[in-house]
Amino acid sequence: MDNNKTVINNKFFFVLFLVLCYLIVNTGMHSDEYEAVHLFQDGSFSFYKFLALFPPIQQETMPTGLQQTMLVNPVSYYAFWWTYFIFGLDHQWIYDLTKIICHLLCVFFVYRFALDYLSKERAVLLSILFVFYPLHETTTYWYMIIPYVLVPSMFMFSHHLVRNKRFGLGVLFSTVAAFSYYVSPPYFLGLSVIFLLEKKFKEAFLFAIPGIFYIAYYFLITHAVYSVERKIDPNLSLLEITRYFFLQMFSFLDAAVGPSYFLKAIWSIGSLNLLSLLLACFLFIFFLNQQSSFSKISKIPKTLFVGLIAVVLLSFAMYALTGLNTHSAFNLGNRGTVYGSLLIAFLLSVVPINKKSIALISLMILLPVFGLSDHWKSWNVKQKIIIENVQSNPELLALESDSIVLVSGNGYSKLGPFSHVEFLNTPYTLAALFQKQHGADKFPMIQTIPLNSEIDYKDGYIINHHFNYKYELGDNMFLYDSENNVVTKISKDTLHQLLLDREKEIRHWVQLLENS
Repeated sequence: MDNNKTVINNKFFFVLFLVLCYLIVNTGMHSDEYEAVHLFQDGSFSFYKFLALFPPIQQETMPTGLQQTMLVNPVSYYAFWWTYFIFGLDHQWIYDLTKIICHLLCVFFVYRFALDYLSKERAVLLSILFVFYPLHETTTYWYMIIPYVLVPSMFMFSHHLVRNKRFGLGVLFSTVAAFSYYVSPPYFLGLSVIFLLEKKFKEAFLFAIPGIFYIAYYFLITHAVYSVERKIDPNLSLLEITRYFFLQMFSFLDAAVGPSYFLKAIWSIGSLNLLSLLLACFLFIFFLNQQSSFSKISKIPKTLFVGLIAVVLLSFAMYALTGLNTHSAFNLGNRGTVYGSLLIAFLLSVVPINKKSIALISLMILLPVFGLSDHWKSWNVKQKIIIENVQSNPELLALESDSIVLVSGNGYSKLGPFSHVEFLNTPYTLAALFQKQHGADKFPMIQTIPLNSEIDYKDGYIINHHFNYKYELGDNMFLYDSENNVVTKISKDTLHQLLLDREKEIRHWVQLLENS
């Protein structure tokens, strides 16, 4: 019987590997990764400087600002960022292969955890739903953000190991997960609740203690190193934190089960190509044939249910302390919805499995998964074309070093009317791309500015309110139309009209309402 189970598991993971290859290969690199590649491909940057993230030994080996941000995420830095140093933008199959392997591991880790509470087939369903839930597809296709799904998966595997008295290995996995990324606290605290409810206090302590050490480490680093990004706003009052907590709750409900999710699902399905549609239909038929193998749920595991609710509530509290991000189904920020997606995956894994529920899950999850994959792959193709244009455009190459270049178009991919995957929308991405292609000796002096809703013109300056950048305008001011690969010299009067005519970036369905 055990041998048969092993064969079934091997077949399952082989099929999963093939599906992952289809979904992930050629989804590319995005956003902050261009800045990271530029940093590590700088000719003055050595392997020693890469290793010298912590501690810095001398002033000349001090990590850059981007590196110092990773001081609070040391495991992820050394586990993932070496690829930026070694490969840069070349050999992107390495990044795709890493995504595939990590997601296979995530499915396995969550599956082993879920087996402690659910039947085998429902444990498989929970793991698949959590890892690939289309609400947070950023965690699948954006290499830099893989830890957002890998960290909770490792915590769940650690939880499984500790429950089964494999304390040494369990604490090791919990330690690696805790120090991987600052997303970790809600997971180890929330999953510890399960052990506490079961009165397994030793297991709760062993599971949570690495995370407690991480919290201490986080505050130590943010206190000792000034340039590390501080996520907690010390100026927030208790009333403001409470208000932000409820804002987190309501924005998540909208993103996960409200209009935002349904609009995202509809536009994702609209991105399907024919082959993806056929593959999704094949998997739908396969699931229909497997419905009889799903055992009935006689009793929902209450401790797991409460623990997962605790994870979600703690994530709301953590984000409330920042006073910054709310939940969104769109754009790269949708990675923050991964906490609540775990609870949703659990709830979907315990529903009665019949033709109606399989059809609903396929319509709202399976089809969007394939549609979003096609969207990211097509956007990656376009990004490469634009980068090639920037590299070869003779008018850009001929610009003088005191020029200012406003870049229009391709700030985001378009998922229907919504601005989704970020590209030319941030100054640091533009600076990395232009400096990479045209030389560091000129482009630090040439200012590249995205023509988006975050900038204004006042008293001879362009001001970026989001990043608090300020650019003084001179006579050499140009517009680069990235859509048509055209460079045009502009005046201050032209700039005023460009600001009036700039495209509205739709980030939420409320913006589609009249006079919103």
